[in-house]
Amino acid sequence: MNLFLKKFKKAVFYLEKIKFKFADKFHLNDYAIKRLEKQYKHLLAKAKSEDEKKKINSYYKYRLMLLKKESNRGENINYHFNKDNPLETLYWLNINKNIHTKGLKHNLIKLLIEILLLVLSMNDLFGTFESIVNVLSILGLVKESISMCINGSCIMLQNYNIDRVEKYIAGPYQKRKEKIERKAVEYVPLTEVTSKVIDKSDGLPTPSEMLASLTTDEQKELFLKLVRQELKYRKRKEETSKVKILSK
Repeated sequence: MNLFLKKFKKAVFYLEKIKFKFADKFHLNDYAIKRLEKQYKHLLAKAKSEDEKKKINSYYKYRLMLLKKESNRGENINYHFNKDNPLETLYWLNINKNIHTKGLKHNLIKLLIEILLLVLSMNDLFGTFESIVNVLSILGLVKESISMCINGSCIMLQNYNIDRVEKYIAGPYQKRKEKIERKAVEYVPLTEVTSKVIDKSDGLPTPSEMLASLTTDEQKELFLKLVRQELKYRKRKEETSKVKILSK
């Protein structure tokens, strides 16, 4: 990774931290969940078959889970590498790259329009509005140039990350896969129950509802093990963040 991308990556993570602090303070995640629900209801109303409704319902629950996960961890899913599920990371990296690629195309179109307006305004084609059009065109050029630089930098960063994840999938992940599969087998008694609870609920069940659905000591122990792992992850992230602040 070159020096520019390293600095840009640091800036992205810094803005991510501010974003989640702001979102937490003003409860913006609640707004995001409401917007997702609105989209879900709209898609559900347009569904033509039960199979299509099931797919929409599954995708809605998946997106809802990601929203809650991002909010609880203070992390954007496409900024952080999930070594246990690199294919998911790759999926979101490509989506993010496509968003910035479309943004870059729009920037170029708008930039050409602003240049055209600026040239026309210099040739007395707007009469008394000439100076206003002139100023607005220059402001538009500045805005689109900055936006184009950001989109271009994001695409370069995503290309670097996509390449890194693809190399990991082709190499180290193949060895790690066995460990992940063994772990998945260990949690089968829990997932058999929780998947049914999730399927039956309209949204996502609460941890209390999940715990209430568990009937054996083994299921409860596995559930608590997952909770402890998540808390351990958040604590480690918090401690790492403090160390970085102290080392500055």
